[in-house]
Amino acid sequence: MTITGTALDHFWQLVWGAIALKPEAFNFIKTLPSATQAADKVVILAGLSQAIGQSIILFINRVKPFRFVVSLGISALLFGFGYLFWALSTWAMKNLFYPPDIPFTDVRSTLGFAYAPQLFSFLIALPYLGVPINVILSIWSFISLLLGLTISLNLDVFDAAICGTLGW
Repeated sequence: MTITGTALDHFWQLVWGAIALKPEAFNFIKTLPSATQAADKVVILAGLSQAIGQSIILFINRVKPFRFVVSLGISALLFGFGYLFWALSTWAMKNLFYPPDIPFTDVRSTLGFAYAPQLFSFLIALPYLGVPINVILSIWSFISLLLGLTISLNLDVFDAAICGTLGW
């Protein structure tokens, strides 16, 4: 896997590398310019995927259009807030327990790409399988975060698990 240019130039290649849990993808993410913007794009797309899954359920329940839009808007805000809070708290745990301090953007871009499995969140609308799929995607994202933290922050797996879990 050889990548040159910016993270936005090779966006889907990096996303599929993060989904496949390829260490090379996270290695490139930490060195490429605009990795944070690309990571934010992954989170936005993952939030959109989740909103699509939820909107199907809202549509089936015949929610009125205004409540439908408000519900999706609140869901999007909570999804974005959750991402920023997890990134900030993981960054704080890393800097608190494992000096030297690192920039917030390093954790933010790593976590953003760790959200790549969440691009399949639209599948939560499947009857009977939606909840288990959501749990699997969450675990997959956490494993992706652990891999990303070990590579981008030079932590061992145990230390990355501590930072990621306490941040979560």
